[in-house]
Amino acid sequence: MKKICLLFVAMFCTLVMFAQSDGVNTTSNDTVVGDDDYICVNYETLPEFPGGQKEMFMYIQENLIYPKLALKKQIQGRSICQFIVEKDGSISHIQVVRSSGNKSLDRAGIRVIKTMPKWTPGRLQGKIVRTTYVLPVNFRIPNIEK
Repeated sequence: MKKICLLFVAMFCTLVMFAQSDGVNTTSNDTVVGDDDYICVNYETLPEFPGGQKEMFMYIQENLIYPKLALKKQIQGRSICQFIVEKDGSISHIQVVRSSGNKSLDRAGIRVIKTMPKWTPGRLQGKIVRTTYVLPVNFRIPNIEK
């Protein structure tokens, strides 16, 4: 049972987003809403890709362009990307927070996030807020072991 719980926690941490703050306009309980520069830390409703998480991973799979040189050299990895879901659902401030170790894979991860359609934004106290989202983008070549 303990192993199953640890596996669930690891999967949750890998697949689900983490809200983070840049320190703008936060209070001791992080519940200030109303400032356009505020990036939500504690939220009631997470931002959501149209159709949900399953659709998001399908979108990534269908739209991710594996860099040709990385494919030729059989380079695999995971780029952990962070971005902000704005109040209008658009994506901004995309950055790699943990590199795959290969710049072309990292750039491909950023590119696929840039092409995403507008999201449903997060909410706090019933108001739409800017929210930070962290997303792992995996690069795996079928039948290749690293």
